[in-house]
Amino acid sequence: MFFLFSSYFFSFWTTFCYHFINQADANGVLKMSVVKKELTLFVAIFFILAIGMHFKEWVDHPIAHIEALPKSPLGPLHPLYITVSVYLFFLVGRLAIRGIMKLFK
Repeated sequence: MFFLFSSYFFSFWTTFCYHFINQADANGVLKMSVVKKELTLFVAIFFILAIGMHFKEWVDHPIAHIEALPKSPLGPLHPLYITVSVYLFFLVGRLAIRGIMKLFK
């Protein structure tokens, strides 16, 4: 299931970078700088949320906390679901700001 989720997200992510941000070169190839920037943003959101939501657990017993992830009431992939949700929230905001900026150019 993780493979399906990760490949689906990567497909969505690359399509987004290509079509909505429109950061492709003349041949239609996505610039790696855009991919690196978006991946860095996603990983940063993941770590900020992981440490911010479970700081006490990460400090007290990090290995036990990771081992308990499959038994979580939210499901074993809940960190990725929450991270994708927050990433999409920021993404919509960035797209809205970019669209407004283009209207007034």
